[in-house]
Formats: sequence, structure tokens, C-alpha cells
Amino acid sequence: MSRTAESRPQTPRPGADGPRRRRRRPWLVALVVLLVALLAVGVAVAVYVGGLARSIDEGTQRFEGGAFPAESLRPSEPGRRGGGEDEPAGQGGPGQGGGEPAAAPLAPTAPPPGMDPAVVEAQADAAVQGPVAPDEDEAVDGQALDVLLVGEDAGAEGRGDDGRSDTLMWVHVPGDRSEVQVMSIMRDMWVPIPGHGDAKVNAAYQYGGIPLTVATAENMFQARVDHVVAVDLAGFKGLVDALGGVTVDNPRAFTSTGGVDFPAGAVHMDGDTALAYARERYNLPRSDFDRVENQQRLVKAIVDRFLSRDTLSDPARVQDSVARFAPFLTLDDSLDSGRLASLAWSLRDARDAPIRTSTVPSVGVGNTEGGQDVVWPDWAAIGRLGEGIRTGTLEEAVAP
Repeated sequence: MSRTAESRPQTPRPGADGPRRRRRRPWLVALVVLLVALLAVGVAVAVYVGGLARSIDEGTQRFEGGAFPAESLRPSEPGRRGGGEDEPAGQGGPGQGGGEPAAAPLAPTAPPPGMDPAVVEAQADAAVQGPVAPDEDEAVDGQALDVLLVGEDAGAEGRGDDGRSDTLMWVHVPGDRSEVQVMSIMRDMWVPIPGHGDAKVNAAYQYGGIPLTVATAENMFQARVDHVVAVDLAGFKGLVDALGGVTVDNPRAFTSTGGVDFPAGAVHMDGDTALAYARERYNLPRSDFDRVENQQRLVKAIVDRFLSRDTLSDPARVQDSVARFAPFLTLDDSLDSGRLASLAWSLRDARDAPIRTSTVPSVGVGNTEGGQDVVWPDWAAIGRLGEGIRTGTLEEAVAP
């Protein structure tokens, strides 16, 4: 028997691992929520800073062995600073700016498997040309902030602990703080993984944990991340429930494989319903592509709810949300409460900036000999995205 998520009328709004980490498994959909929400809280509700700081510093986990790869696996990015005027030049994870030379772009060794002969001639070049190194005289956006959000939903679809990340999102805030860009990387995208040849991007976590996942994503864009965050699935559910549920604008009606009906339109979801919405791919026309877009809609809904006046004016709700979410978070070593407060101040003018979501472009799909789905990357488009990340022009690069 199916059950139906609560549908609401659409009314206008007023004012409208290398080393492995501890066994808690990461998942992603709500990671950007925590980032944006905590930064907003740091600016708008400073009265609770003491309690929030304790929740963050005492409740969160850290990546065992660190989150960042060796400098020899990271791209060159001269002059990069990371996240605010309070930092010295050369941030973007440990090791940048001295000692070991940075890595040259790692290109694919062969076309992705399972290419359709009917399109191989038209798409093969785009799928194998690989990352493009920055020009030496490229004008770098020294105040940008980049965060890699990494996670896995090991409890979904009856799977066990297979050690692969399900979702990757690259979050970029340009130096002028005019917007927040959230780019989803398809888990089946076929890319070079340092030291392991070509494989699905989500295999990097299995081969080398968080550091190799960071190295793989950085190689794709030839850009560096400043911070890395992961979250356990149970924390996402708890956050949605602590917020009193969220409302998602669902573009198409469908029923999840677990029997939850999602009508088209504005749908109010509690934690369990939101998980069903974010997990579903089998009953969607475009499978993972539609699931990624649904996850992005859910992220926006949670951010909207967290940053609403009802939430930010309620100290108990803010504290409860952060306290319930913090135990399921894993952060890089530099992301303590002091660093979050510093980031919040640097992003004080970005609270009302639009959150723009997109998916890293591809040129086709295929299958391995074992029948696994493979997504072929559009390296020309990815090169433009990388340049946009480095130079503060990502909005132009993702524009249709």
C-alpha cells in the first residue's frame, strides 16, 4: 500500500581513504545546507554562538589521517586564497604554495566503456581529451571559497557497506559573494583516478578514501577545494525533522519504490519522506539524472527553511537543529567553530545570494562489460567550469 507525501497548494510567499575515517558513513544531500545555514547563523544569530560552538567542536568528527591529498596529487593554482580576507594567501588545504611540486593534469587513458558506435565518432574526442591546465597568466579569484561535499547512502536500496560515495557536490562562492553555485558530479562519471587509471568517480572513495576523492575532483576541474565536509544519512533525517519538515516544489508526480506517493507541486516532507524523495531513481524517467535534480531541490528547500524568519528567530530550534546534526558530520581539521565564524563574517553579505544548482556536463552514457552504467564526461565543458571556478566566472560557464 502506498502512502502520500503531504501536498500543499502553491501560494505565493509573502515578500516573495588513504586513511579511512570512523565507520559512520557519509551522505550528502544536506551538506550544503549545514554550510550555508551555519554561516548564516554565525552572522544573524550571534547570541547563540557559545552553544553552537560547543555542538560543532564537541559533536562533530574529523577525517582520520586528514582530508586532503599529498601536494603531488593536487593541481597548481598560483595566488589562490581561500574563503576570506582574514586568511593569508595560499590556502585551499594543507601544503599549497611550497615544497612538493603540484600535479600535472591527469588525462583519461582510453574512451569510456560501452560507447554507442552510432555516436562514438561525434563524442569520443569530448569524452577522452581530459582536464585542461590553467594558463600561467590566468587571473585568479583570490577570495573565492570552494567546498567539496562527499557522501554515501549505504543504507539505501538494501546495499551493504561497499565503501563508495553516492554523491559529490562542488560548492563555489565567488570572491564577490554574489551567489552560491552547487555543482553535482554524477556518481557514474568515468574519470581518471590518480594511481588507479580510469573508473567511475565514486570508486575514488573505495580506492583511497576522502583524500583520493578530493584529488580526483580537483583533477577534473584543475582547481582546489578549501574545505571538505561529509554527513551521515541519519543526520539528514534528524535535521529535516528538527526544522519541522520542509516543502519541496516537485515538478512531476511519482511513486517511490518504497511506496511513497509524491504529487506534483508543493509537497511538505518530514525526515523519512525526504529521504525517500532523495533516494529514488528507479521510478524516475532519467534515473540518476532526475535523482540529482531532486536532491538539489531538497537542498534548496532545507536552506530556505533554515534561513526562514521562523527558524532564525527561535534560538531553541536553531540549537536543536545544529546539536542533532553535528554528531553525524565529519569535517576537515581546519573547520572548527572559530573557522566557521570567520567564514560567516567573510560571507556576511551573501546571506541573500541566490543558490544556483547544476550538474557537471556529460556527452553520453554507456555500460561496462559487467553491465554497470557509465556517464561520459564532457571535458571541454568541464574545462570551462574549472576556469570559472579559478577566475570567479563560474556563473558564465554554467549558463545555458
